[in-house]
Amino acid sequence: MTPSDTIREPDQPSSFEEALRTVIVSCYANGEPVEGEWEITTPVADAPNWIVDVQKVYSDAESEYDPELID
Repeated sequence: MTPSDTIREPDQPSSFEEALRTVIVSCYANGEPVEGEWEITTPVADAPNWIVDVQKVYSDAESEYDPELID
């Protein structure tokens, strides 16, 4: 890997954001609960612990989904 391979364009999501998106979408697709709050503790005393809060939000764009088509 060359240094230019690690340079990310400003509009590209970070690897953390991509990994988080992958986990959330995969869990949601498998029917696992995604919303919630978790405390992530680290085994190293000097490292911080983390609180992760995931909330479901809907976009303002109108969905093409029409539940009446299923009936």
